[in-house]
Amino acid sequence: MLQRYPMTLNELVKYRSNCPFCNEKLITYFHSTRKQTIRYEDNRLVAIFDMNGLNKTQVGYKVGYSFSLEDDSFQIEFFTDEGTIYFNAITTGMLEKFKEFHRNLGGKYSFSRKCTFCKKYSYNSKIFELNFKGSHSEEISLAHESFAFALPAAEGASKVIILSNKYPFECLPISEVHFWRGLPEDANYDRPYPPGQQLLVLPFIPFVSVQETANRINSLLTFS
Repeated sequence: MLQRYPMTLNELVKYRSNCPFCNEKLITYFHSTRKQTIRYEDNRLVAIFDMNGLNKTQVGYKVGYSFSLEDDSFQIEFFTDEGTIYFNAITTGMLEKFKEFHRNLGGKYSFSRKCTFCKKYSYNSKIFELNFKGSHSEEISLAHESFAFALPAAEGASKVIILSNKYPFECLPISEVHFWRGLPEDANYDRPYPPGQQLLVLPFIPFVSVQETANRINSLLTFS
């Protein structure tokens, strides 16, 4: 599964379809996990966000960042508040609202795929920029993959292990292993690493299966 070269968005989305821990379908996000709707239509991925003003009396609209699944093209689409694509003339007010919304996103983007059920697995693309003049994005490639393990330990505690595989485009991939003693629920990509966690930077550890990979990592670690 190792892919560090540029890939299409379709290849990125299909890199893994299910969580290797619980087998639930992975969820796609664009830019962040802020509220959004992902649609697949006409061989495109469209990430739709609310673009409502602070004034509740204003008409609400949604904006869609629409990416080709097969090449680097992208476009912006506007939708009504009900989610129907907006075919009428785009007003100056809508464009100004979009400029403010886009500015607040920060100018750096990525795609991520996460298991929102067990929260033990996620992966994301490298950060890229959008070129509005050329209507295309920078190249997409896999940047990072995270696996969270909780292994039994003495006295009811768990060995919490986070395998963070990193795929820098310029050089060989590496693995970072964060580990500490904690609770099973600490094996979660949403949880911050505790102050007492330990870190090892290792040659690349490919994911084979949950059990085999956990056993291999566990044999390398010394828990305090």
